[in-house]
Order: sequence, then structure tokens, then C-alpha cells
Amino acid sequence: MQTSPGNWDLLSAQGLNSYVTFPKDSLPKIYTLNVTETATYVTVMDLVTVNQDEVFWIGRKNLQQETGLGREGFKSGLKGCHKKRLFKYAKYGAMEVFDPKTGKPSNRWRKPSGFEYRDYEAKDGDFDLNTITPEQRAEQVSEHVGISVPSPTEKNWFNDLTCPFVDCGHDAFSISFTLDCYRCHGCGHQNKKQRRKNERYGICLTAERSELGQGKLCQLVARVKNIPIAEAITLFREKTTVGI
Repeated sequence: MQTSPGNWDLLSAQGLNSYVTFPKDSLPKIYTLNVTETATYVTVMDLVTVNQDEVFWIGRKNLQQETGLGREGFKSGLKGCHKKRLFKYAKYGAMEVFDPKTGKPSNRWRKPSGFEYRDYEAKDGDFDLNTITPEQRAEQVSEHVGISVPSPTEKNWFNDLTCPFVDCGHDAFSISFTLDCYRCHGCGHQNKKQRRKNERYGICLTAERSELGQGKLCQLVARVKNIPIAEAITLFREKTTVGI
């Protein structure tokens, strides 16, 4: 089925909840893919559809599991898609899907970069969270979340940490004090088979639960301590004031 950008809910209105969205310009390249490349690209586009974003995080083992390929087949498919400039996959788990027409990051349908404070709307005169230093963020996270690192500016991302959410606990937690964000690859994660099964029997888990698995560090403190985001912002503001 082909539709135009902006024509939302076309499939869901027909009761179709299991689908993968592809840009029209990807069709010529899809015809040139072999079996392993096709399995890899279709899986990546399925994840783009689920995440509703061309940039997301997923571990290499989880991505291979989603494709259903063996180690060599997955390696070949990944290499082929890289060579055809369909996407870029970094070792630490960041996936960025390219515009199939240009082979570069998309500017046509890209969401605004960065995370949003979805449960807090900033107003004039509010404390600016961007003024907090990485060291101050690390101190707050260590105190209220229990995750500490020796040097918060040593690298952009600290990976393979234990998720602080009690209903997750996977060693798939990543945090960046420099970029002021976190991401758990285990929170609300379901492989493709489980997701299809849940859709068939009307079980819904990932939508709200996976939402907790990423966000700003202030959101992380609020969610782990189960306090309002405004109260978490106050904690950060007080720490910044003391440091001045």
C-alpha cells in the first residue's frame, strides 16, 4: 500500500496494526539486495516503524536476533547494507537510517534531534537544565539513581550498565553525562516473534514501558525515585546553586 506523507492512521483505521513502513525511494535499492541484506534492511525498517524515528539504539546481539539470521549471514547482511549506504550502525548500538535516495542522513522526515521533556513543559523563567555540567549530572545520578562512574567526561557513552528500574534489571543500560540522556535497550524490549504474539492476543506492553527506557537524566531521576519531574528539576537546581 502506498500513501503520502502526512496521511496518518491509514492502516490503523482499517484495523491493521502489524506493518512496516518504507520510503518510496528505497524500492530501487531493495531490488538490488540479496537475501541476507533484505532480511537485515527489512528488520531495521521494522524497528524504525516501531520507534517512529530514523535514529535509535539496539545492541548487536538483539539486532541479529531480530533478523533471524546466523552470525555469518547477519555479518554479511550488515556489511552489504552499509556498502549500499542504507544505514549506519555503530559498535555501541546507535542505528541511523539514511535517506535511500542520497545515501546520507535524512532531512526530509527527520524528527528534531535530542530528547524531549514530555512530562514537563518549560515556561519562561524556569531553570535551564542545559546549564548543568556533566560532573553535576553525574553527582545527581550517583546520589539518586545509584549509577556512578569515575570520570563522567571520559567518553560520551557508558554502556553495559545494570538498568536501575526494578522491573528490568538488564545489563543493557547506556548513559551519557555529556549529552544529558540515557537509554536502556532492555526496557520494554520484545523480539519480533513476541511482539506479533502480543498483537494477536491483544497484549500491550511496549508502548508505555519502553517510554521509560530513554530520556534526559532529570527524567531518569524522576522516574526511578517516582517523583514529579518538577521536583527532580528542583534537585538539580539546588545542586547547581550549591556548586556556584
